[in-house]
Amino acid sequence: MLYRFACLCLAALAVAIPAAAQDRPAPQVIRLWPNGAPGAGARRNQPEQAAEYWVKNVNDPTLTAFPADPRHANGAAVIVIPGGAHKEIVWTTEGPNVAHALNRMGIAAYVLKYRLANEEGSH
Repeated sequence: MLYRFACLCLAALAVAIPAAAQDRPAPQVIRLWPNGAPGAGARRNQPEQAAEYWVKNVNDPTLTAFPADPRHANGAAVIVIPGGAHKEIVWTTEGPNVAHALNRMGIAAYVLKYRLANEEGSH
């Protein structure tokens, strides 16, 4: 029974998300340090590494703004800080996906992409 309910919920989301995405304002990436992050040093020009759901080697921290649809924005805003044990950022599921869920409630979201303290070579 629970399995069937979960499948129905996922099917409903699969239909609803593409329609909602068409009305969504485009996210805007805001660089936190336009001249480079303090202490980035030799790592400053290294590219980020990303896979299906994670990001690593962040040397240019950003906030990505996900504004709520103006038709139902309620004036609230939240900063979303995705986890990952400071070894990676679980970007997709804990960043933009959370922001879009907040947007559906009329809440603007700002997703932080930050440098990682426990990443290899970050010390």
